[in-house]
Amino acid sequence: MLNEAFQRDARRLKRAVAPELPYIYLSDASNLDGVLARSTHCLGWQTNYNPLLRQFLVDRGEWCGVYPAVIIDVANVRELAADTTITAAVLLLQTFTHELTHALPFAVLPDSRRVPSAETLEQARVDHEKWATAIFNPVPWWQHGLEFTRRALHLHYRATVAGFDVPLDGLCAGPKYALAPPESYRDALGDEPARMAGATFTEILRTPLPIEFRELFRRDCAHYRTLHPPNKEALVA
Repeated sequence: MLNEAFQRDARRLKRAVAPELPYIYLSDASNLDGVLARSTHCLGWQTNYNPLLRQFLVDRGEWCGVYPAVIIDVANVRELAADTTITAAVLLLQTFTHELTHALPFAVLPDSRRVPSAETLEQARVDHEKWATAIFNPVPWWQHGLEFTRRALHLHYRATVAGFDVPLDGLCAGPKYALAPPESYRDALGDEPARMAGATFTEILRTPLPIEFRELFRRDCAHYRTLHPPNKEALVA
């Protein structure tokens, strides 16, 4: 279960680092057993809209519109924390920050008042199970590449300024994604997070990336493709 102290901290962090996001649903994966399959390959996941999750929240009287949802597998987080030097509480907050990165920039989506059809719900279940049990991605940085790393570094800067303990190592970049360490990307991004601390993430993404940042990512991709001939891989940012 996500205890009340963590939920308060997570919502305080959201307000400090992404005030443009009006609301976010937050749940332990175990709460959704029988609704959505638990992932076999990550500590959490994020969705902007899922019909099954919507119906689950409607039935519980917790639906308040189309906002991002962050689902954290607390059992997986605690198991991993037992083998690391950081506490489960810190790893939970890092996992939340990672998933929050996927939710930005925020865009308002229309909320259909119609009850999803049985066919819609079944297709959502099938699609989610395919993702939850997937092992292979086209490239290691799939959905965690150039712009994701940029957004994560902005969130990390804002969280640090606000007094939150969110480790950079494991948040983005690094060997898990076949990329240089996150500190290298932070250095390449320069003072952009400080200069744009009050900007929305839409404004940030409209700003040209520093050349050094883009070049670092290009070199990482090139190095990976040298080691893994690109007959089955594609350069994905």
